[in-house]
Amino acid sequence: MGNLCNKEPAVAGIVDNVPAYYNRGINFRSNYITIDNRQVFTGVRFQCVEYARRYLILTKGVVFGDVGCAYHIFDLNTVTDIMTQQQRQFQSIPQGSSIPPQKGDLVIYQKSGKQWWGHVAVVTNVNGNLVDLAEQNYDEDWDNCNYARQVLLKKEGDQYFLTNIRQYKPYAWDLNEVIIGWKRAI
Repeated sequence: MGNLCNKEPAVAGIVDNVPAYYNRGINFRSNYITIDNRQVFTGVRFQCVEYARRYLILTKGVVFGDVGCAYHIFDLNTVTDIMTQQQRQFQSIPQGSSIPPQKGDLVIYQKSGKQWWGHVAVVTNVNGNLVDLAEQNYDEDWDNCNYARQVLLKKEGDQYFLTNIRQYKPYAWDLNEVIIGWKRAI
């Protein structure tokens, strides 16, 4: 784990030039990034929603609106293009869909005993039945320098189910987390 005594954020990992940071405990400091000489709100520092929003801003040029909890992202229908301010479709793809997850999708977790606010992770690679996820504030210890976790994608007939079966360093509580589906900015 990073140097927790350092006042600067410690990087847990970097994917697509978007760093994910270790969560340094509960704080409610807002985070902003500068895009085209203006400040764009990304969320509460070190939280999963902040990382997902920042990832979409920096890789796709879109931002989703305010949410109270990570699992509320699944209910959003649009994202906003940062440059044009035009609304774009934010597709909800539920578990069991015929549409598999792809790079750049957001995986949305239901709230649970361990994740009261739910969780969101970013798909950074799909290789057959393995899906790489990048995230903040899940367990802090990335499995690899290119992803936080690698989970199993199952196909039953023409339906896809993203599991929370972790390929390295599995935790018992992982199996209790429920994935609602994934979101795609169109």
